[in-house]
Amino acid sequence: MAEKADLGKDCGSNDSKPAHAPDLPQAIALPWTGGPFGGFKKGEEVTLAIRGLPDQVIPVFAAEDAVHNWAVAQRSEPRLLPDEQQGVVFHVAPGTPGVITRLKKFEIDSKSWTEAAKIRFRDGSKRTGWVLIAMIFNPRLEKSVEEWSLKRRIKQERFQSTVQEALVDLMAASDFLKRKVENICSQLGITAAQYNVLRLLRSVYPDGHPRREIASRMIEERPDITRLVDRLEAQGLVDCERSTKDRRLSFTTITAKGLELLDKIDLEIGRMNRVLGKRLSRRDCAELTRICENIYAEDE
Repeated sequence: MAEKADLGKDCGSNDSKPAHAPDLPQAIALPWTGGPFGGFKKGEEVTLAIRGLPDQVIPVFAAEDAVHNWAVAQRSEPRLLPDEQQGVVFHVAPGTPGVITRLKKFEIDSKSWTEAAKIRFRDGSKRTGWVLIAMIFNPRLEKSVEEWSLKRRIKQERFQSTVQEALVDLMAASDFLKRKVENICSQLGITAAQYNVLRLLRSVYPDGHPRREIASRMIEERPDITRLVDRLEAQGLVDCERSTKDRRLSFTTITAKGLELLDKIDLEIGRMNRVLGKRLSRRDCAELTRICENIYAEDE
């Protein structure tokens, strides 16, 4: 797993004491980015995404002083993400692309600082703003996390049983593949969950599915299926229409733009599959399918 950092570490603090309240939930802690500006450079094309929170909207500071003021305020009133304020902070969707035009270290005191990048967004809005480095998708960090997690996380001297050892390895493999797919999707402006929705809709194109049906077919259960579909509709990747027979039902269909995006993702997924195909024979794949189906089969 990636190292979880408190705000003091995320801001480059050399002080061993956390800058925020010690009971801040770990689930919403920002990931450590490591190195000056996370290795990002001026002119680099980037995608906004918070590691571990792929569906979280990204706060953008309209001016430099807003970044500094918010970081300083963490000392007395810790908050993970700034609230949206008129003319000060606005939010963009995860997966929004942009280009770094400036990088700056904002001094908080003699021992701590925060790093941010000024982004020119490529989402058609022509807006610019400052984004914390930790909220920019970092392929260098992902690579190091993958290498560390796969080599270190699973290794332990003893397991309670061979079943436990097998299941731990299976979970590690699942996590590895999910990260791969999430990385591919993030670079193309959507999340892995949104990709799954588009994939399901393509299988019945030109027809569609009601949202309840989409939810039942997802690989992972998602209680927020309405929000996922709404975001896809806002991006022009799906269309939603009320049923003429039952106005309570909303049918979702994939658009030409959505199909085009899937074609791009398929190219990257295909490359990943070819690499995995060199590690697994057809017999291996058939056996793996059989084993997985036995695991998630309903209890008799």
